[in-house]
Amino acid sequence: MSVFFNKISTLEKVSIEQQPTDSKKRLYFMFDDLFAIGEQLHNSNVTISRMIFPFSYEKPKNLTRNQINHLINTFNQRIPLVKNTFKKMSSNELQVNLIIDYSLDDEMFKQVDLYRDIDLLISTSVMFQNMLLGKTDFLDE
Repeated sequence: MSVFFNKISTLEKVSIEQQPTDSKKRLYFMFDDLFAIGEQLHNSNVTISRMIFPFSYEKPKNLTRNQINHLINTFNQRIPLVKNTFKKMSSNELQVNLIIDYSLDDEMFKQVDLYRDIDLLISTSVMFQNMLLGKTDFLDE
C-alpha cells in the first residue's frame, strides 16, 4: 500500500470501510462521522493523491443553480487549496465534494500533516454553508 493510504489508515478517528485494490486505487474511510475517499492516480511522470469529502447542505430556496455555481467558482478562486465541485441538487438539497489534491511523489507524504488538511476541509465546509445562507461576505473582498 502507498505511503498516502498508509498515512490515512493510521490517523486517529479513522475507520477503514474498504481498502484499495490493484485495479482501484481508492480507500473509503470514515473520519469521525464523516465519510471520505482517498484516491491516488499515478503514471511514470506524476502522482496525484486526493482526499474527497462529500457534503450535503439544505438548499436555500432563493438560490438558483447558476447562483450556486457562481458561489462555488468564487469559493474555488478564493480558497485555492480546497476544490469545491458540484455533485447534484434537488429542490431541497445540494451535494458537493470538497477535495484537496496533492501533486506529490508518494514518499513526500511523510511530510504532509493530514490532520491539518482534514480540519481545513471541515472548516471550509462550514464557510460554504454560511455562503449558501448569505451569512458571510468574506469571498466578496
